[in-house]
Amino acid sequence: MKTRKIGRILTVMFLSGGLMTGCQKKQTVVLPEKEQKEEATKTESKNKATQEISFDEELPKDYEGTLTMWGWDTDYYQTVTQAFQKIYPNVRFEYTSVENKDMPKKYETALIVGGELPDIAWSVIDSRGEVFEFDMWEPLEQEPYNFRLSEVYEYLHPHMINSKGNVCGTEQSLSPAGLAYRRDLAKKYLGTDDPEELEKMMPTWEAFIQKGKEVYEKSNGEVYMWFSLEDIRQFTQEQSDMAWVNDGKINVENVFGRSLSLVTRFRDEHISDNLITWTPAWNEALREDRHIFTACATWSVKSSIESSDPQQKNLGRWGLMSAPEGNANWGGTSMGITKTCKDKRLAWEFLKFATLSTEGARTLNSMGLMTTAKKPYEEDPSPMKRRTFISLMSVMAAAGVLSLAGCSSNTSASTASSTAASASAAASNKLETIQSNGKLVIALEGAWQPWSFHDESDTLVGYDVEVSRAIAEKLGVEPEYVESDWDSLFAGLDAGRYDLVCNGVEVTEERAKTYDFTTPYGYIHTALAVRKDNDDIKSFDDLAGKTTANSLASTYMELAESYGATVQGIDTLEETIQLLTAGRIDATLNANVSFYDYLNVHPDADFKLVAQTEDASHVAIPIVKSEDSSFLDALNSAIDELRADGTLKELGEKYFGQDISSEN
Repeated sequence: MKTRKIGRILTVMFLSGGLMTGCQKKQTVVLPEKEQKEEATKTESKNKATQEISFDEELPKDYEGTLTMWGWDTDYYQTVTQAFQKIYPNVRFEYTSVENKDMPKKYETALIVGGELPDIAWSVIDSRGEVFEFDMWEPLEQEPYNFRLSEVYEYLHPHMINSKGNVCGTEQSLSPAGLAYRRDLAKKYLGTDDPEELEKMMPTWEAFIQKGKEVYEKSNGEVYMWFSLEDIRQFTQEQSDMAWVNDGKINVENVFGRSLSLVTRFRDEHISDNLITWTPAWNEALREDRHIFTACATWSVKSSIESSDPQQKNLGRWGLMSAPEGNANWGGTSMGITKTCKDKRLAWEFLKFATLSTEGARTLNSMGLMTTAKKPYEEDPSPMKRRTFISLMSVMAAAGVLSLAGCSSNTSASTASSTAASASAAASNKLETIQSNGKLVIALEGAWQPWSFHDESDTLVGYDVEVSRAIAEKLGVEPEYVESDWDSLFAGLDAGRYDLVCNGVEVTEERAKTYDFTTPYGYIHTALAVRKDNDDIKSFDDLAGKTTANSLASTYMELAESYGATVQGIDTLEETIQLLTAGRIDATLNANVSFYDYLNVHPDADFKLVAQTEDASHVAIPIVKSEDSSFLDALNSAIDELRADGTLKELGEKYFGQDISSEN
């Protein structure tokens, strides 16, 4: 069964979004002159009724208007504006793509010659100190916008204001960064591709350099630990928490000295190649087998790794780990409203949607990015964290960014201990609280048939749904279901957002250290599936050197890796089967009953089961550990009654075609 490997700092990350694209091309939709005049008249008339609307209120859904924008990430622009137009279909956008390095000069030129500025202006963090001093920005902290810095994470506040203290823009997304690495090369030259082992091996840059020497020598000078000297300078510089300016003096030696020293050693001791970042040669090198590590922020996977090595998603080539001596925040892009904007009300509505709203956060998440605003995580945490961001969340915590669990940059061991103690105290009277509230909050995926899924009428159904509903009935309360991706289930349980997780969770010794488990309500075996024409894989032992696909940090992934397979991260069983039957992976592991159910629905599916584990896995419900056993006892009593009265047997036969309530 599946569960998060609690305690793992980082695992594999495959998908994310990019902030580093751009070409000199204006994308506009221009109507004929007559139609433009007619449209302008119509728009003016319709918008008169909305001119008195407070900036705090939503615009009417039929509002008409046009916004111009300069930026360098066309993918971001298209995705976010299209999502906004689903709410406001009569709003138009005109976009001019400008490379980020050219943006300051373009703004400055427009201001000097009296040229036209865009309504929405972008600014990258590297030039923000200059650009925010231009007299072109609406102060968003003032009327009528009334933006509050407290709406976004604290570490961003200094990046959003100018020397006058005015908020010039809101942040597009978070930019935590760790190290991406080629898993196959790491295993070949360093002996492991496990992120935890690599982190232990290289806790400091000095240790990293020593390993780099070994790699260079072992490969006869063919393989480097690092791609680019510029990248190592940038990353190690961002690791520093020293201010660039103290008491009016630039802290050059303290801030840059260590970085430049490391760059010199990386060059002289053959730790890094000397490729220029973002050049065709650098991009091409990401596909080659000559470099192991590179700095990796949220935006860099899509903009560099995925675009340069498009097969990486299918091959599971790249992993993510914490960097020696700590991770960093790397990059950042803001969007602000210019003083010349013709429709500031509409511009503010767009900025709120793109950077502060829950719907905007979901849009970012679809690109593999994460919002900087606090509110979306509080309102709807599940879409804000994708399965592919298991490791990213840990990088965020290490970089001092608030995570979904609510850890701040000042989090310490004592703070964590205090939090755990509070959770334990809350759990001590859990049963009483649940019965007093009259509801049992149950977390599950809702996308793992037949455990929990949506039927043709979009109703949540499945074995776990009905089992948990029956348990809630035994406790005398109503079930309340929260659907979340696999990795968020346990984070939500830890944070106290859910009372329990009912999602086919397998009991293991490691998990039992973190959670209390109920008596099992199901017993299943892990099965091995291959294409029907595959005669090479007949047992788990044959997985060595092969490629499988499973949920990241699941027991299926761990089992496959224990037999020497390379595992590609995937979200659903349906996606896994598609990869398998298309020949893009060699095999996959899952619950035997899940395969049986799939074959029952798709009898012609091009795969077969060739092996399964001998011992049955115990499926049970995890809850937060507590010294008070009353909640656990109540759950166990309910499960025992459901087994005794035949309910579990009936539900097993309904969803799996067999009774899974006993080991035999």
